[in-house]
Amino acid sequence: MKFFFLLLVFLFLTCSRAFSPTVQEIKLQEYLRDFSPRFADWLHDSDPKTRRTAAEALGRIQDTNAVEILIPLLQDTNSEVQATAAFALGQLPAARVEAIILSFLKSRFLSEDTTHFLLIEALGKRGTDQSLSFLKTVLAGNSPFLQKAAAVAIGRLAYRGIKTPDLSAELLQLLQTSRDPELKWRLAYAVYRLGNKNYFQAVQNLVFQADHFTVFFLAKALRQMVVSGAAGPSTGNNQPEVTVPLMAYQSLFNRVPWYTQIALLQLLRELPQKNPASFLEHALQNPNPAVRITVLSLLPQLSSSSFAENLIRQFYRDHHDWHERGAAL
Repeated sequence: MKFFFLLLVFLFLTCSRAFSPTVQEIKLQEYLRDFSPRFADWLHDSDPKTRRTAAEALGRIQDTNAVEILIPLLQDTNSEVQATAAFALGQLPAARVEAIILSFLKSRFLSEDTTHFLLIEALGKRGTDQSLSFLKTVLAGNSPFLQKAAAVAIGRLAYRGIKTPDLSAELLQLLQTSRDPELKWRLAYAVYRLGNKNYFQAVQNLVFQADHFTVFFLAKALRQMVVSGAAGPSTGNNQPEVTVPLMAYQSLFNRVPWYTQIALLQLLRELPQKNPASFLEHALQNPNPAVRITVLSLLPQLSSSSFAENLIRQFYRDHHDWHERGAAL
């Protein structure tokens, strides 16, 4: 007991010395979620660590009165303070933030720095349809770094229900030509959030050529498109029939990680192909239990009742994990 007591005393003293009294006071205001008038002084402190900590705290407190006092920090002499202020602005739930960010970005030559990246990303959280034309311009530029931020912002806007004007064509064109995997999965995320069913075939053509993380979002996009009516005859609409290359999906399934495999299985449930028996039988031998449980949930929907029952009975006999047996039952 004496050892642990001494250890606690040591840790307390160490942590106390790690922060200056000013930083400790800022942290206290953050904990209390109190927008103290003293933040105006802290944001002009000579120590960049104090300015950065104060800006970070304001982003977490999320008081909209902090908008105006954060703006000058976007031109701070310290790049870390600039970036922290940019992120904090994006956290504040004030309608005027969008106009402030757009005005700041449009008045400058966009460069590949973290401040511009975070401000563009913030438009996804605080922007409206007014931001989409600016984001389209960023996508058309030649900076993959800033294109990543624009793609995430478009995806977040779509998640919030802001999808017009639709930028699916621009996203897919860039997705097809880019060789940057970090950019490609972000573009795929935006395509998924937009979920425009008119681009089903274009997305399906890309899914077989993409890296596994991009495939994850493209599979989710395809599933959303099918659910919204892209599957033609299977939904009874007048859309052209969708071609489902089941063998290609099985080959893709074999080369991606387990979480992407689950996304592909969830897509398979919605596709017009209704009896992928060999695919499911193969997937049920997957080494990952989460994938096997997903297959069990799909078997009754995608296979004949006798085939599904026989396969599930065999699975129950061969596996002894209570979770998997419960899923089989």
